Amino acid sequence: MAKRAVCLVGIGKIAVDQHVPALSSSDAFTLACTVSRKGSVPGVPAFTSLDAALAAHPEVEVVSLCLPPVPRFDAAEAALKAGRHVMLEKPPGPPWPRCMPCSPWPLPRA
Repeated sequence: MAKRAVCLVGIGKIAVDQHVPALSSSDAFTLACTVSRKGSVPGVPAFTSLDAALAAHPEVEVVSLCLPPVPRFDAAEAALKAGRHVMLEKPPGPPWPRCMPCSPWPLPRA
């Protein structure tokens, strides 16, 4: 089975210490690019905008969000509307009622 390309959003201490090593050792995923205001991963294309990363890497199937709760919802919404799978921690964003529209989003089909 081919590895799924991942865009990792939010390159801070936890992403560098936990998420990057997990992706590097995974048989299912490969780190295709990152999005962060300041951080980066050596040898991996880095962007400051999720839209720019997804436009430059159409092979990305999965967006993994390593963000605090406040910006997490908007990033999840953008990734889902771009037709990507999303991995995120709970809660998806504050306040919880704002996250309820996630279920009826019309998602593009490949």
